[in-house]
Amino acid sequence: MRRAAIVARSLAVAAIVLGAARVFATPASIFDLPVTLQDETGAPVRFEQWRGHRLAVAMGYTKCQRVCPVFTLNIMRELETRARDASPPLELVMVTLDPKTDTPAVLAAYKARQGLASPRWHFLTGAIADVERVAHALDAAFLAVDDHIRHRLKIVVFKPTGEVDRIFDWDHRDVDSAPER
Repeated sequence: MRRAAIVARSLAVAAIVLGAARVFATPASIFDLPVTLQDETGAPVRFEQWRGHRLAVAMGYTKCQRVCPVFTLNIMRELETRARDASPPLELVMVTLDPKTDTPAVLAAYKARQGLASPRWHFLTGAIADVERVAHALDAAFLAVDDHIRHRLKIVVFKPTGEVDRIFDWDHRDVDSAPER
């Protein structure tokens, strides 16, 4: 029975990944992604507002009890430190995988608990269809299983043009040695 459940979940993940590839077209630039999300203050946000800035984008959710938040926040904090005086500036964006739970108020509280006071940090939520579009653009498939959301650990850093600059993932998590694109 356990094996059948694992196979069923694997097929569900494959269906999501393959299905998403047919449904969503990926723009050449993250800034052209046709989504409107909300930040932790409730204000509407579109990626195009950061055109001309460097952008580090990750996906996660506030209730994750695994290594994901530690991994993601550690790398993003290191990127923030290294880019503190850089021009153009680096914006740090976390898009929730759980928009039902992660409302703007929940994201604001999470940001405060993590001590992320810089205005360069943005925690975003929105309609599930928009979250799925962002995940597809980042090649970051996810699937809710019981009370956990399985997803790829991934941070994508974009150039000011919106093209991919670097990707950090479980296999490339050292800020000094992550391959450039």
